[in-house]
Amino acid sequence: MVAEKEFPLKKTPPTPFNLKDYLFGHTDRYARIRASIEFILLLALGILAYVNRAALAQSAGTKHTFTTFRSVFILALFLGLVLIFLHPNFSQTASRILNALYLIAVPVYVYLTMEMTTTITVKGVSRMVRFFGYSVSHHTYRLLNLLIICLVLAFFVLLTNSVRVGTEIAAGLLVVFAIVNLYVVDFRGAAITAADLAVVGTALDVAGGYTPKMYIRVFQAIVNLLLLLIVAGRLRYTRISKSLKTYLINLLGVAAVSAAIFYVIFSGFLAGYVKRISYFNTMKYGYRHYGTALTFSRSIADAFPSKPENYSQASVQAIAGRYDSEAPTPAEGVSTENPNILVIVNEAFSDLHELGDFETTENEMAFFDSLTENCISGVSYASVLGGRTANTEFEILTGHSMANLPFGTVPFQIYIKDDMPSLATLLTQQDYAGRFAFHPCPKKNYNRIHAYPFLGFETFYDNKDVPLKRTNVRTFYSDEACYNNLEAICEEIRAATDQPIFAYNMTMQNHSPYNEEYDNFTSDVHAVGLSQTYDDVDQYLSLIKISDEALKDLIGRLEALEEPTVILFVGDHQPSLSTAFYDEVIDAESSDPARDMIQYRVPFKIWANFDIEEQTGIVTSMNYLQLYLLDACKAPRTGYQQFLADLREKVPVITGNGYIGADGGFYQADDTESPYYDLIQDYNLLQYNAMFDKGNRLENFFSYAEE
Repeated sequence: MVAEKEFPLKKTPPTPFNLKDYLFGHTDRYARIRASIEFILLLALGILAYVNRAALAQSAGTKHTFTTFRSVFILALFLGLVLIFLHPNFSQTASRILNALYLIAVPVYVYLTMEMTTTITVKGVSRMVRFFGYSVSHHTYRLLNLLIICLVLAFFVLLTNSVRVGTEIAAGLLVVFAIVNLYVVDFRGAAITAADLAVVGTALDVAGGYTPKMYIRVFQAIVNLLLLLIVAGRLRYTRISKSLKTYLINLLGVAAVSAAIFYVIFSGFLAGYVKRISYFNTMKYGYRHYGTALTFSRSIADAFPSKPENYSQASVQAIAGRYDSEAPTPAEGVSTENPNILVIVNEAFSDLHELGDFETTENEMAFFDSLTENCISGVSYASVLGGRTANTEFEILTGHSMANLPFGTVPFQIYIKDDMPSLATLLTQQDYAGRFAFHPCPKKNYNRIHAYPFLGFETFYDNKDVPLKRTNVRTFYSDEACYNNLEAICEEIRAATDQPIFAYNMTMQNHSPYNEEYDNFTSDVHAVGLSQTYDDVDQYLSLIKISDEALKDLIGRLEALEEPTVILFVGDHQPSLSTAFYDEVIDAESSDPARDMIQYRVPFKIWANFDIEEQTGIVTSMNYLQLYLLDACKAPRTGYQQFLADLREKVPVITGNGYIGADGGFYQADDTESPYYDLIQDYNLLQYNAMFDKGNRLENFFSYAEE
């Protein structure tokens, strides 16, 4: 037997360290494609920034701010281009450690990127990263922002079962939200709140003519996001679980995080730290003070109405019992007691001279200012600025106030789901004919297609239904065309009945934007005496001049009309113009919310072609306008209108932003120290009964008494 020959084992020499393989060893086809896309995006972003460097410099506001942002932008761009070519081949243990460090860093990185997008100046950005020298509340706001961001990140990481994919989705959504918010502020002058999600369709429709500006902050946010995506793409071993059993545990984690998010938003947890967000200037008093994630999250709870404390049938009846609705006086033809009534809510019609002392090349409101005979005139405070027109309509038509509803909500969109007492229903009791509304935009906007009928309008016309062809000013339906069609519709109604007519018109001519160029429009009114030329201000002033001329023509025709007719003309809100313009004409350093109320004042006129008692210098709010209108028509009052008349004596102005008492003081609706607090609570109880407790609504209180 031959013994087996033994062969010595051959030793494998150790693999020498190769930096190239270590840094670039983890590459595959997917990684190469992703790197190519990242490279193209970064290069395109850099080229686009260079080509538009002049516009970006202007958007920064100051040279120092632009220089700082430019330096950070270039550094981030360079870092991203370097990282594209790195594909580290770390061990599984090292990768897990890096993934954990990445997860810790991402919330802070996303928070800073969001706030950098929201904040205007370098000083504001530095304030976010400094720790010492600030009150505990400021640190609390930072931590709450980080908590919310962490919850969003945890939700998507667990849902996708991937550290990389989950953080990419969450970071993308959060940063894109901050960018969109910046442009929403630029377009309408007010930041996003949760309630805006209900009117996204309308917002997209009316923003059709808006051209986004170049902002250095937007470029910075995009490159920051790309940088994060590049880093995330280099991570390895990012899957959390590899089996069905462990993934089911992930889903339990998703449920737990969802419950935590719900608790933080709806339990009153955030309200414990941020009692109330001032919605005057949501960007200034919300986003820049509390932080982006915290402000929006806090607004979610505000979007849902809650039953007022002490609400009961007994409490409502106790208030209503002090007033008796008067009986209607049904019309028998048109008369000074039952005249034709025309309500015109004119898009963005306002007097910019209310804001501060500046001159114009001519008086853009010459006719409006001259209209004094048989006229009731003054200023009315709106609850909205630059948008949410339907809320002004809601207050005018119902007598209710946005002060008693969650800020940012649009009742037309989410609350008016059934018949509701309004100016139109009262005039129905007065045997008015027609009762039509006309708005030259799609009927679906702000859900008017359903809201108007629920408020008692028989017919709703849009730009496709009216008898006469449209004419445009810029690309918007002109006031002149609106008024011509109103008269044409009234003539059709008059051919069928002798009863007085109620016509309602929400115009569109003066809608933003005001910084575009048009072939059919040239600004011919200019602001003078300011530090610079504001093209958007000049365009807006010129539009108001056209509105003034259209109103003059309409009043001229109504003067010649034999039938007694009353017209209420009011702007829906002030426009959203250049921030620099507001900073120049308004005291920009003032942090007093009452000072900001000046941006919510719009002029109104109630004019008749017959003798009425003239009044001037009235200071009121939208919810009271129907009182002035119906008093001019010598109409009876409901119990609710009598309550409003009493409230008006003590609280002449009340809006969703706060109210002004007869003592001249400014108060928030929830200010328990206000001498008018009990009155405001009574108003809230009555409005809740009218809007949300239909089964127990005091119908005879909100309507004329049944005979």
